[in-house]
Amino acid sequence: MVRKAVEIGISLGVSPRDTFENMIDLIKNAEEYGFDSAWLIDIPTSKDCFISMALAAINTKTIRLGSGVINPITRHPAVSGRGLAAVQELSQGRCLVGLGTGHTDVHMLGRKPGRIKDVEEAITLLQKLFRGEKITNYGMDLQLPVDYDPIPIFLAANQPNMLRLAGKLCDGVILMGGANVEFIKWQMAHVREGAESAGRTLDDIQLDLWFPMSISDDKEQALTDIRPWVASQAETFSFWKDLPDFLEPYRDECARIGAAYDKTHHVSRHAVHKELVSDDLANYLAVAGSAQECVERIEEITSLGIHGITTALLPGDRKDRLRMMSETIIPALV
Repeated sequence: MVRKAVEIGISLGVSPRDTFENMIDLIKNAEEYGFDSAWLIDIPTSKDCFISMALAAINTKTIRLGSGVINPITRHPAVSGRGLAAVQELSQGRCLVGLGTGHTDVHMLGRKPGRIKDVEEAITLLQKLFRGEKITNYGMDLQLPVDYDPIPIFLAANQPNMLRLAGKLCDGVILMGGANVEFIKWQMAHVREGAESAGRTLDDIQLDLWFPMSISDDKEQALTDIRPWVASQAETFSFWKDLPDFLEPYRDECARIGAAYDKTHHVSRHAVHKELVSDDLANYLAVAGSAQECVERIEEITSLGIHGITTALLPGDRKDRLRMMSETIIPALV
């Protein structure tokens, strides 16, 4: 297989109504089609991501498997470290860590998201554990018996402080927010700033952009597909004290979505709040339209120097969505 200039992954969860067998089948299909990674969602309304990752690990051979994403509030890093180490062993070195503050996951459980300090401590603790170092936590010595390479840590971020933290400490950053050139350039600048503060460069950090994509000649259907995800991003923007200039025109819309957002229907196609997303905002943050329109948009954003893109595997015929991406998007990334 020809090596892609930009890698492509999928993110997916296993809903309570779905089966692990279906999840395994989808990830095996993704591997066969040439996708590079699969990230398993970690929210209370999905089945456990570590179990999903472990099952995927023993049923695949090459595709990398990530937590998409865990947080230091609902999962203590020492506990997460053991689970991730198990996936690293089962997959023979294909595990990835996606870590964040836990905005949606934590709010669903009535908690507050992690602070920058919490996330930085989690990164440092996981890095030590993955190197096989002994750490002391709550008066106890902890150590993982490791005989594999340290697991890469990707920090999910969309605001300046978290982006700079990713550049300072992490192997990679999951760029959250949207598939928009202005947005991506703004985020990359903050990652670069963090990297340089630690004597690193932007080349030392893997940049993976996450967004939804719907390929369809029916533009309205494509926009309907992506609205739940766009609503979830708009809801996070509603908490921002300061919006960058390029998001300022959407301030009122994001505030309306944030006020109406029902976290029990997070990224659900049945969510009522998705109807508040305008076509303009949907097109600004996500990729939707014909195969040619999607390819042109992907080529535009990947020309910025990012290393990978990860698209949410939307509901519907997910096998068909994988096939369509394999026939249109993956060839464009070679």
